[in-house]
Amino acid sequence: MSKIAFLGPGQMGTPMATRLLQAGHHVTVWDRTHGRATPLVERGADAAASPSDAAAGMDVAITMLATPDALEQVVFGDEGLALALGPGQVFIDMSTVGPETVGEVAARLPERVSMVDAPVRGSVLQAPRAGSMSSSARPTRASSGSVPSSSRSERYATPVGPGRVRG
Repeated sequence: MSKIAFLGPGQMGTPMATRLLQAGHHVTVWDRTHGRATPLVERGADAAASPSDAAAGMDVAITMLATPDALEQVVFGDEGLALALGPGQVFIDMSTVGPETVGEVAARLPERVSMVDAPVRGSVLQAPRAGSMSSSARPTRASSGSVPSSSRSERYATPVGPGRVRG
């Protein structure tokens, strides 16, 4: 199973990270709001002191943040995620921040870090129900590895540009 950092376990992220734990992945969590990750720690996740601490030694880092400013701060701020990302790691941004913001973030990441833009479609009410949400994922940088799944259904990712998802 994969070692995954999940940053931003709010109303949408907590059910998603919970599914990763249930699927057997090793999950480390961090959130800007103190205590928001506690329910995940109680379910078996490890707590991190900072974004860079969360990503250290992980296979995959996932962000689920509310705004472009939050993404900027978490990835490139003091103790930001980018400080710990290195060759072979995959960064998945599930925030709904727009392709321009994601492209700017991808351009500033360390060399040989793969990035996938995977904004979530669904609502807070759908998040706890398995199989009720979807993501339109597209690589923003080449990825040589695989991305862990919390479900048995797989989807297709398209190259950078207008995303198309086939089922």
